[in-house]
Amino acid sequence: MNIQEWLFGLLENKVLLSAVCGCVITQLIKLVIDLASGHFSLKKIFESGGMPSSHSALVCALATSCGIVEGSTSSIFVISVILAAIVMYDAMGVRLSAGRNTEVLNKLRRRDIEDGRNPLMDHDLKVQRGHTLPEIVIGAALGIMIAVAVCIIL
Repeated sequence: MNIQEWLFGLLENKVLLSAVCGCVITQLIKLVIDLASGHFSLKKIFESGGMPSSHSALVCALATSCGIVEGSTSSIFVISVILAAIVMYDAMGVRLSAGRNTEVLNKLRRRDIEDGRNPLMDHDLKVQRGHTLPEIVIGAALGIMIAVAVCIIL
């Protein structure tokens, strides 16, 4: 198999295309939402958090397309569903809590500076945003719909 056949094979891979489309489309939706709210920034396309969850869309598109292509009894489908559950749980639980804790630490740092105290940190920490339940659910629904559409079109 030459490189051209390999690349065309990737472009015809429903599972890969579903996952990539799920992520890209949801990130573009975030840009549209930000544009409508007057907070447009092209940097946001690479940031996590926000409505809808592109993490959820990606893993749900992956799992859905694996189920369509390989069947719901295949090991790869089961693995992708478990992966999706872990990613969504992490985004909603661990990353959301860590992001909120980071915001509090940054506020404490700024308060220390305003009060003339020496802050424990020399700069604000980067806030990694997690997702709320509605962001996860909408992202998951979009991922499922995108995977179905990709698998029907190809």
